[in-house]
Amino acid sequence: MCSSDLPCGKCNVCRYTQISKTIDLGLPYLWEQRSFTNCNSKQVIYMITCPCSLRYIGMTNRPAKIRIQEHRSSIRCKRITTKLITHYSEYRHTADDIKWTIIEQVMTSPMKIEQKLFEKEQRWVYRLSTNTKGLKDDIPWHHINLT
Repeated sequence: MCSSDLPCGKCNVCRYTQISKTIDLGLPYLWEQRSFTNCNSKQVIYMITCPCSLRYIGMTNRPAKIRIQEHRSSIRCKRITTKLITHYSEYRHTADDIKWTIIEQVMTSPMKIEQKLFEKEQRWVYRLSTNTKGLKDDIPWHHINLT
């Protein structure tokens, strides 16, 4: 099942969810989510797609809807200068132009979740080249202890 088969329908980010059984990630095959997730899911890797079809890959240990709300707020307020926010500003996209979906839920022990999320996020960033051909900033390797 895809992450967006059944959004909760009760929050303000559900209308920005990409609804599909499979996700076209630009790979030679369509990606199919392996577990049921929705905007309340935690420990996820998610993808934001802008109107230009550029992609951003992110991760969160919190409910996905909270992280998406933060992205939308940053786009509206232009508080930070990440590649994603700068692009939305330069191309006059609005917070209402955001489309998102969960591409993977990470299951592991609570003690290792931050490291595992980071590893999975980076695999997706490189697989989809969102750091060079997308909206992902350079990787802050020094923030994660990989030992």
